[in-house]
Amino acid sequence: AWLQACPIPVYMIDHDDAFPNSVRYPIERVMAELKMHDYFTSTIAFMTALAIAEGFQHIAYYGIDLIIGREYQFEKPCVEFLLGIATERGVDVADDDEHYGCTHD
Repeated sequence: AWLQACPIPVYMIDHDDAFPNSVRYPIERVMAELKMHDYFTSTIAFMTALAIAEGFQHIAYYGIDLIIGREYQFEKPCVEFLLGIATERGVDVADDDEHYGCTHD
């Protein structure tokens, strides 16, 4: 019920009439803007790529644990790839220092 009444855009593969604020994710535009191929391994990657493509100058991650299993093996490298694009574009990237884990110990 909440998703159907959500007051902000809800990105999906395609618009769904059951969710009035659903918006088709602009994958072609995002890939063209970032000059990349179809390399999206998680929702976090889709959100990061869209933020970069839309020109956000600050991206923050909170509560993102990409430290075990599939998250570590497949999802983290994709997000790191996108963070490289963000950094190259001068985007300020922050995390809560306890979760995301793109740092060394």
